[in-house]
Amino acid sequence: MEIDLRPYEVGSFVIEVVAPALAAAAPLLIELPLSSLWTYVVERVFRPVEDDNLRQALSTQRELLELFENRIAGQEQLMQRTLDLLMETRARGEALSDQNNELYERLLAETTRRAYLEGRQDELRQISDEQDARLMKMATPLLKEMSVPLRRSAQRAKILVGDEKGQIPILSANRMQIEEVELSVVDPEIQVVLIGIVQYNKETGWGRFRNPEWNGLASFSVSADRKDRLRRDLLEAMDLPETYVSAYYVKTPQGENLRLIVVDIVDIERAEAGLPQYDL
Repeated sequence: MEIDLRPYEVGSFVIEVVAPALAAAAPLLIELPLSSLWTYVVERVFRPVEDDNLRQALSTQRELLELFENRIAGQEQLMQRTLDLLMETRARGEALSDQNNELYERLLAETTRRAYLEGRQDELRQISDEQDARLMKMATPLLKEMSVPLRRSAQRAKILVGDEKGQIPILSANRMQIEEVELSVVDPEIQVVLIGIVQYNKETGWGRFRNPEWNGLASFSVSADRKDRLRRDLLEAMDLPETYVSAYYVKTPQGENLRLIVVDIVDIERAEAGLPQYDL
């Protein structure tokens, strides 16, 4: 299944479903391209490729796994380097296994999506917390609709958006990844949470934290359009026992905590003084 975000063209699943919802929510939304808003939500809802995913796929082709272990493992920009390895393999005309083809498409979509959002940080920064909460509440259930064709016949869901360079992928997900989104609930309100950050991946924006409400280490994510602004604060927070963040809770339908989507690092003194958390 392929979803093509080109406004007003016939046969686009997303445009048919999302456009009326965006129109209805107009009073609370900044006037931004639909492709930017959709990419903004996808980045927050879908979990990126992790180290275990890389090794599991690459293990289906021994020579690729060996190259990964010798040249890439433990390095910065792990995902981009792995994508480059798969691109080089394809460029030489060598076949990839089904698992590695899937990994290639997923990494390509994720790196493209992050670059797209990083290039639009200023315009996306216009979105207030209230608008962000409304957008997440409105759009997240629509993402779950992608599970319908996957349950019938499709093997993968892809979303393409248009930019000045043409059509670019922002999502490539299999049934398991779509089901993970389908079985998760994003709280409609942003909350302030006290967490102890123990790990943070500067490339993907994902990390781990401790909190008494959660069992063991839990996951959090920071979207690509916010990473640059929050990077220093997040790295400094790793040296502190605890840090306040504003975030969405992502839970199971039964209410069990799954992860956090971090919106900002909270300066309690500024908050108590009624000041914004950062200067626009």
